[in-house]
Amino acid sequence: EKFGYYVPYDQRTEENDWYGKDMVLTQEQAKEIYEFVRKANVFLWYEVATVIAFVLMNDDEDVIINADW
Repeated sequence: EKFGYYVPYDQRTEENDWYGKDMVLTQEQAKEIYEFVRKANVFLWYEVATVIAFVLMNDDEDVIINADW
């Protein structure tokens, strides 16, 4: 929600519905996601953190998340 991609179901419109669409994160957003999954101990956090860390080490790549939540 902080990044502008998540919208509560009852507030979705055609313009702000991100379900099933790709989210391209900035380097700063990726760092915040990394810290979140690491500290929150979310399911498979290590795999998520590893992928994000790899991308952050390669400045020419983006973190892209498909919003199928």
